Amino acid sequence: MDLPLNLTRSVLTILIPGAVASAPWLLWALIEIDPTGNYYEKYAFPIHVLSFVVAVVVGSIINTLVSYIELAWDNSQGSKDAPKIGDSWLEKDWYAYLSSAFGETEPVGYRYLSHLVSALYFELGMIGAVPIGVLAVAVFLMHHNHCAWAVASVVAAAAFGALFYKTAQHTHLVLCKTRREILRPPNVE
Repeated sequence: MDLPLNLTRSVLTILIPGAVASAPWLLWALIEIDPTGNYYEKYAFPIHVLSFVVAVVVGSIINTLVSYIELAWDNSQGSKDAPKIGDSWLEKDWYAYLSSAFGETEPVGYRYLSHLVSALYFELGMIGAVPIGVLAVAVFLMHHNHCAWAVASVVAAAAFGALFYKTAQHTHLVLCKTRREILRPPNVE
């Protein structure tokens, strides 16, 4: 069963990054406020609702902030010459396939572009979400005198942030090139 695109994209680009960023902070707060678990047992449903709302709000804020990264990349790519198809038969066939419509009114590549957009926004969201969430883990570990683990988690946060940055940058380039090739009229260089 396919989920509607808007629901899938919302889960990938807002809810998951929001949960990754906020869940460690909420868990830490819950542990500090109620170490015995009595409060959670008594108010589990409101805590779940609050956690969901916080994840949506934090994810929406992250989504808005990282859109500036995409804008900067768009501006950078827009100032360069348009990408060209290489001499590879595979690359030419790939774009010919994506530009084809098999019994439908839209090219095959439109769904591929939609997938790339979802992937890009997920990766952009995780650039902000992972370091925010791991920072909570580091603060928790420091608070409990586990300095080495706290430092390791900060290093891991930086590494994952950099990894998501590089993958998002690559996805953005693939998106730009694919969009250009699908929307370009045939036989135009």
